[in-house]
Amino acid sequence: MSILIVESVVRAVQQTMSDAPGQSRKIEAKRRILEALALHGIHLSSAQLDDLIESAVKTMKIQEGRL
Repeated sequence: MSILIVESVVRAVQQTMSDAPGQSRKIEAKRRILEALALHGIHLSSAQLDDLIESAVKTMKIQEGRL
């Protein structure tokens, strides 16, 4: 479930903040992901969250043919 939340948030942030710098998008994604995961009682370390976000970004780029 957590990877689905991460992927959904990463896509939403990319669409709504496409003009923002990458670091700003990542900060917003982290905030939204942690909020959504907490609703389901899921807690991740900062390193785990970073890894999941990077994986979601890479998957998105592959699916869009940008990688």
